Amino acid sequence: MPETGNRDYLTGSYNRKWLFEDCPVCSQSGQFSVIYIDVDNFKPVNDLYGHEAGDRVLQYVANAIRDCAPAGYPVRLSGDEFVLVLPGEWDKEQLGSIYEKIVRSIALGQSNDMALALISLSAGVMTRENDEQSLQDILECADKTMYTAKRSGKRRCVFYDDIREDDERNRRIVDEVSSAVAGDRFELRFNPLINMQSGMLEMTRVTAYWLREDGTVLEPSEYRPVLEGNGYVRVLDMYLLEKLFGLLSEINLEVYEEMGLRFSIEMSWIHFLDRRLDKMLLSLSEKYKVKLSDIDIAVSENSITARDTDRLIFGMKRIAEMNISISIKNFGSCFASVRYMNRLPVGTFIFDSKWLSENLIENDDRRLVRSTIRLVKDAHKAIVAFGYADKMDREFLTACGCDAMGDKSESSFYEYPDYAEFVKDKLLRKCGAVYDFCGDLKTVDAKNEGAISGDGVAYEKGVTDERGALRFAGGAVGENVVELPPSLFSKDSYTISLWVYPEKEMNWASALYARFDGGFISFVPYTNADDGISVFRISVDEEGFFDTSLRAIMINEWSHICIAYDAKSESVRMYINGRKGPASNGGMPMMRGCRKVVIGGDPFQRSYVGAISSLCIYNYALSGNEVKDLYESYTKERGFKGFREEYWMDTE
Repeated sequence: MPETGNRDYLTGSYNRKWLFEDCPVCSQSGQFSVIYIDVDNFKPVNDLYGHEAGDRVLQYVANAIRDCAPAGYPVRLSGDEFVLVLPGEWDKEQLGSIYEKIVRSIALGQSNDMALALISLSAGVMTRENDEQSLQDILECADKTMYTAKRSGKRRCVFYDDIREDDERNRRIVDEVSSAVAGDRFELRFNPLINMQSGMLEMTRVTAYWLREDGTVLEPSEYRPVLEGNGYVRVLDMYLLEKLFGLLSEINLEVYEEMGLRFSIEMSWIHFLDRRLDKMLLSLSEKYKVKLSDIDIAVSENSITARDTDRLIFGMKRIAEMNISISIKNFGSCFASVRYMNRLPVGTFIFDSKWLSENLIENDDRRLVRSTIRLVKDAHKAIVAFGYADKMDREFLTACGCDAMGDKSESSFYEYPDYAEFVKDKLLRKCGAVYDFCGDLKTVDAKNEGAISGDGVAYEKGVTDERGALRFAGGAVGENVVELPPSLFSKDSYTISLWVYPEKEMNWASALYARFDGGFISFVPYTNADDGISVFRISVDEEGFFDTSLRAIMINEWSHICIAYDAKSESVRMYINGRKGPASNGGMPMMRGCRKVVIGGDPFQRSYVGAISSLCIYNYALSGNEVKDLYESYTKERGFKGFREEYWMDTE
């Protein structure tokens, strides 16, 4: 009988010191088996019922292990982990039978003990095959096998023979990665995430493929989990990050400057616990002359389950303050990030492709997808679908408010420098879509085009000699209007800039109207309320009207209207001739999934009579100073026909 110092004080089982120093089986030659047991859900036991209940559970488990295997040596290795050492030869059936006996013994006590009812057991089994295998080797193999059982759904027993091939492959990955980094055998490939409404680039995913010397190619999902386990992922990530900075310094990013191109690269969550990360990022930015705002760090959602979550979030906030964006990948794999949604300094959530594909099959599941997207959008975050989806799925996701989608097929991943050429026509610039109406309904960049409905719409000179205009003759509801592409409103935030020239007072006639999923927006130059006001209205089908107002637009005079909607603050700012209106409302609903854009009318009132010139839809909310500069730029153009107003209040 061992001395008291070799016993665990709580459970009476042998302790780790005894196992490594005095276990008679492990120190001798010959065969023996190890069952490595972990108590599932032990932390919730302590959280819900207290540590006394947790101690009671551990004692019960230890007794069950001892009673069900009298020929073995039960050891409490640490915390909620136990090892059962069984001397001699045992086959799989016998070892599996011992695990089942222990499980049944636990089940007998669960009906009378709520704390015990929470737990289950995951186990990994390893049998010593030759005398050269040390106890440490055997425990490591059994530990890996046990974690395979936990990742497979817990409450099960897995044998090392069943994972041997994978384990040996993983060992080769660990052995080779250092030389692979030294030999620069990783290749970065670029995958575009395309806005689902505009068809323009939203963000770029950067994926690191490992080109092994034997000719095989490994994707990150094949090597990152292995390297996360041994800590080398920190070295790998910094190597890949510097490689990305180096490539970006070679790509001519000048053509991208206006729209803020972002490259998203996966990194381990452990970097956010390192206070040196900000200095390393700044050093890379200065070395390669790449803006930090061009970088997005993608973190796997299961990282949020880390025990030091508060410290992790603190580290993420520190990096976000450097103007680096952060995204969560594999969103839906465990939904751990939902709990911290409002605390995480994360701008984008990228759906787990497996979860999304499984939940797009049935209508009930589709409602879950819709609710999940709304949860993210209500937190003012972007949501991205990644993976294959057919046309119907794409339309559904777009209507729900999903921002962008990425294709995971091999053909959608581009090598440098092909990617820079590929995305040139997919860049959404901050200047937005500009319609000058100079004889056609195309945007200045010719990427969008509208269509006239009716005979009462004509082209004429605009607010300056450089701008054209559309003149609307009015008519019945929906008559003599122009329909524009719904992709104009592809972002949650936006700014509408246009010049209007009303020719008569028309109560509630819309100059611009856009229908969204669940509501609409409308700009009305004149109403007879309060002796005449102009209104920007957001209407939610189930909640009613949300209005922001200005003075009524003057008849037979050009006036510049600017409406800036900021999705993050849910606020609207309206300007007339550069002056900010009296109302800047918070709590204005966010419209998602634009279906239709019309100028010159709406589905409710008679059509607008007058002219509209130089319409521009920006994909972000302009600041007051930007609106002021925009208005003044028109007044300086040749042949300006408006009335130049001086500023009587600050724009901000």
